[in-house]
Amino acid sequence: MHCIKRLATVMLLACALRLPAAIASETLIIHVYLHDELASVTEEALYYDYLKHWEDEMHAFTSQSIEVIYHRDIPGITDIEYAARNNASSTLQAFHNAMAELRFQHYPKAINKSILVTQNGYELLDNGKTVEGLAQFEGISAIASRSSFANLGHEIGHMLGATHEHAETVRTPLLVKCETYVYPERAWDRSNCYRYSDDNRQNIVAHLRNHQP
Repeated sequence: MHCIKRLATVMLLACALRLPAAIASETLIIHVYLHDELASVTEEALYYDYLKHWEDEMHAFTSQSIEVIYHRDIPGITDIEYAARNNASSTLQAFHNAMAELRFQHYPKAINKSILVTQNGYELLDNGKTVEGLAQFEGISAIASRSSFANLGHEIGHMLGATHEHAETVRTPLLVKCETYVYPERAWDRSNCYRYSDDNRQNIVAHLRNHQP
């Protein structure tokens, strides 16, 4: 049997782009599937390193209720042999297909998004770079490695309607540049902003509004 843990937040912050409370009635649930290779990684550590800054960002511009549910030890899902595939699209499709029955029979009524988290990347490209994550745009499935603390926010952003085109770099008070979530390529001399660009914030608000009853 797989283990499911729930971690909900109630912190709401004011912002001009905030979703009206009347619209944000459906909870956004992020189902995090931890690959079996992450057996030594606790849900708490994963949350504070990879998801808390994303959740804080979401609460900075929406009134959306958010819940994170962790899934472990599910044969056929958390043991996907992604390294043998060396193909990100194939791995994402395999994950999407494998959890279909679980999703339709056991997911609560809400805005459900699912992401498989692995230790390493999924595909070595001809230019020597590695695909570290992939998502169905405005869809329900994504994969992300732990190679960057911003990876989960990046791929969840795609599922919520955020695009590479609307991502940007921002100059910080220390006069260095950081990359917003969903920026297409990481650079060694830029840090993570741990926020979405204003345009992608609007994209996410629109996506959530469209998925409310």
